[in-house]
Amino acid sequence: MKKIVLLILLGVLTLNMSAQSLKDFLETDNQEMLKNALRHSFYLMRQEFQLENNATGERYNIDSLDYFGAYEGYCIRVRHGFICDCKLLEPWADDKNVSAYPQFSPVLSYTDVYNAEDTLWYRVKLQPFAKVRKIGHNAVFVQDSLFSADAISIDQEYGEKDGWAVWLYKKGNGIDISLIRQKISVGSGDVQAILEAPVRKENLLGGVYLSVCYPSPGKIDLMLAAMIAYKDGKYYAVSIIPENKPVLKISVADEDSSD
Repeated sequence: MKKIVLLILLGVLTLNMSAQSLKDFLETDNQEMLKNALRHSFYLMRQEFQLENNATGERYNIDSLDYFGAYEGYCIRVRHGFICDCKLLEPWADDKNVSAYPQFSPVLSYTDVYNAEDTLWYRVKLQPFAKVRKIGHNAVFVQDSLFSADAISIDQEYGEKDGWAVWLYKKGNGIDISLIRQKISVGSGDVQAILEAPVRKENLLGGVYLSVCYPSPGKIDLMLAAMIAYKDGKYYAVSIIPENKPVLKISVADEDSSD
């Protein structure tokens, strides 16, 4: 079976500010300015799946729907790929209905991305993937050469960081964000700096840590320095600097298959 995985054309984050804007941005901690800059960088994505007969390859849905199950999570476009909730690659992981059909295997079927500007869901095309790498406990990085520009840059350096913990919440069909200004230290390994807990937890999808970087005088970039992971009642910043980790093996549907 041809291996494919979702490839999503997502938003862009690049902040180029004048020196005065930079001063106001940092000194006043203007959250509305930051929220506006981030508004189109995080997207809600819905991944559907079907069950496939292991012997015949025939697909099955549930009730009168055109899918057997689905999962919704966040997705972020970054340089050389995208980062998303790991459950989007295996949306059946917590679906109790799947275990009732041991003779069938779950396969990804359709992927939809919500565009906040148009207030519409868009069905996106599945494409071949190059590499998948797990980040912490609840995120994955999907590598693809098409994502070489016009996306959020990844902070490639360890050390002390000044920036924001960005908490992602589901709001209707889109994503709302909440910000906490915090300095952290990012190092190698799976678990790093402890972060302040989010103010609210209802409809929480996940979170990231954005560091402030200065590419040239009078300009500022927000770079993705870490993902936020939850473990043993605490929230941690987990480095996303590429490491040599095994590629996940994911069961996915054929691009030209039908119900």
